[in-house]
Amino acid sequence: FPVTIFSRLHQRRLEEALKIVADALSGVTGKAFLESLVTQLAYATNAECVFIGDFQGKDKKFIQTVATCANGKIISNFPFEISDLSGANRIFTGTLTKPIAAPALQTLNLQNYLGTLLVSSQNKRLGAMVIMYSDALPHPQLAESLLHIYAVRAASELERMEHTAQLEFQATHDPCIVTGK
Repeated sequence: FPVTIFSRLHQRRLEEALKIVADALSGVTGKAFLESLVTQLAYATNAECVFIGDFQGKDKKFIQTVATCANGKIISNFPFEISDLSGANRIFTGTLTKPIAAPALQTLNLQNYLGTLLVSSQNKRLGAMVIMYSDALPHPQLAESLLHIYAVRAASELERMEHTAQLEFQATHDPCIVTGK
C-alpha cells in the first residue's frame, strides 16, 4: 500500500514537473529564456539554487554564470569553480568544498549539487547547468530527469546565442561584407 501512494505522488509530481518544462520551453529566447529556465527548474526540483554557466578558459575549470535563480529569484551572475570534469559523464554530482563567492548565496548554506554538461550539436562542451541544495537532494531521480530535459534546451540556446554573436561580429568587422555604402 505505501508503494502505491508513493508511486501516485511520484507520478503526480512528475506530471506537474513536465507541465512546467513545457511552459518553460515556450517561444522566449536569449537571456530571458535562460532566466525562465533556471527559475522553472528550481521550482520543479525544489532547489535552493539553479544556474546555467559558460565555461571560461582553456582548462574549462571555471564557469561564469549567465542565468542564476536562488530562492525563486533571479540574482546577479558569478564565477564558479568546478572540480575536474575531464573524465565526467554528462551528469555529475558532489559536495561543495568551499562556499560560492556570490553574496546572494552566502545565507543559503549550499552543500550539495547535481549538474550536467551543456554540449553543442558538434559535441563541444559549452558549459554546465547545476542544481544546488543545502541538504540532500529530495528527489534525485526526478531532479536528474528534469535536469537532462532542461539541459538539452539550455545547450541549444547557448549554441544559438554564440552563433548569433559570431554572425553579428562578422557583420560589423568583416571587410568583405557589403554594407550598402
